[in-house]
Amino acid sequence: MTPYSIKNILVTTDLSELSAVAFEQASVLALLTGANVHLIHVVEDASKRSSKTSEKRGASSYRIREASLKRKMQKFLTEQGIDHKSLRLIVRRGHPHLEVLRYTREAKIDLVIIATHGRTGFAHMLMGSIAEKIVRLSPVPVLTVKPKAFVDELITQDDVEWDLHIHHS
Repeated sequence: MTPYSIKNILVTTDLSELSAVAFEQASVLALLTGANVHLIHVVEDASKRSSKTSEKRGASSYRIREASLKRKMQKFLTEQGIDHKSLRLIVRRGHPHLEVLRYTREAKIDLVIIATHGRTGFAHMLMGSIAEKIVRLSPVPVLTVKPKAFVDELITQDDVEWDLHIHHS
């Protein structure tokens, strides 16, 4: 049996500060493993084109939008203080979870890192969860990263002490 190695890490981004947290995790792992980091942004494609002319026009429009989104990704990374020159920036069009899974297979990704909003209950049911779909369907391990504010609210020092059975009388 060969040891598991991480050569390619895929980070999903919606260009929010939350996805920057996922990228921080990927950066640390990439430094430790020497892995390549791929950053993917998926544009949800709700339109269905039928004619060849529309498809050609749509493809041209998509290439222009893809270039624009890559510039936005570079700007986002620069604003977050992240060197993006060694990253592979990917823009896809389609259903986010399907495109992430498709790219995972195509690029031989070893680990997917995705930020979650930390929604639960009714908000989770209403919004659905791209992260949940990726976790359930991914052929490779998925690391989910919650926002720091969510974790801070969720886990307190008292919770840790209680779990460790450190009770103060």
